[in-house]
Amino acid sequence: MPIKKITQGMLLDAFIDRMLAKSGKTNITSDERRELRDQMRAELEPRIERAIIEALPDAKLVELDELLKREGEIDDEVEKFFVESGVDYDKAVEKVMVEFWNEHVNTAGGQE
Repeated sequence: MPIKKITQGMLLDAFIDRMLAKSGKTNITSDERRELRDQMRAELEPRIERAIIEALPDAKLVELDELLKREGEIDDEVEKFFVESGVDYDKAVEKVMVEFWNEHVNTAGGQE
């Protein structure tokens, strides 16, 4: 049996599903859950991307800007840029996710 690769999207979905459960949204249909998950991902993903970009030093921002101006398919190059940038994004991403959790769970009456 082939091993399924865990993606960022799968991890975000698991995080959001846990948030929904903690905030008491357990009596919803699968369609409602999927819609809420899509809405929350649409809100969370740009925040994470912004935090990652803001963690870059100025010189790397210039380098990223030049990379993004290139024509053609550059997804692999952009991914390689971030992997090789030398920047530790963990704290920036963690901060965004904690803030997002607090906005959606703690204000909705959930605990943790």
